[in-house]
Amino acid sequence: MQRHFYALPDDLLAILELVEARQPVRYTATKTIEASIADSYLAGTTIPTLWQPAPFDSGVAGTSYLVTPRDSEVRGRRIVLANGGIRYAFDQLNNPDTVELLTGGRHTSGAILHGRIATCTDSPISKKIFELLKGAIGKRYRRINAFWVGPNAEAAWRQGARLTQSISSPHEFDLREASTDAI
Repeated sequence: MQRHFYALPDDLLAILELVEARQPVRYTATKTIEASIADSYLAGTTIPTLWQPAPFDSGVAGTSYLVTPRDSEVRGRRIVLANGGIRYAFDQLNNPDTVELLTGGRHTSGAILHGRIATCTDSPISKKIFELLKGAIGKRYRRINAFWVGPNAEAAWRQGARLTQSISSPHEFDLREASTDAI
């Protein structure tokens, strides 16, 4: 299950606050690190990367978090490297009761890269969190073709910002409203 969206920080915070009001959650950075404990945040307002420019030229390569019930502990998956080192991967593989939140956001070029909520598990907890996020997006964002667009992202788009999946994609693949000139 997944839902793609375009959002600026205030758009995304509006969604996260709706979810947090119904279900206390934790946001844990998805990454591979040397430590067996990853960075976690107990409120969307404390996620530091929301206000930073999107770090990559593609939305799919951007910053993501595992969203879990607040009292759930996210476990790192132990990886033994070829050189004998150890790393821990924080992802859905070891954490089925999660939803991945890819934040998307504004790129340094001014374009807005897509974000996504997704889960690859059948866990009832994961499904509940996904439905809360999906419902909040449905209440606050407007659907334009296959994407949901937050109000601030839509205003930026109307003023000329690109809404795109990748900076390197041709402009014809950017978000556009469906043409009313049917053939």
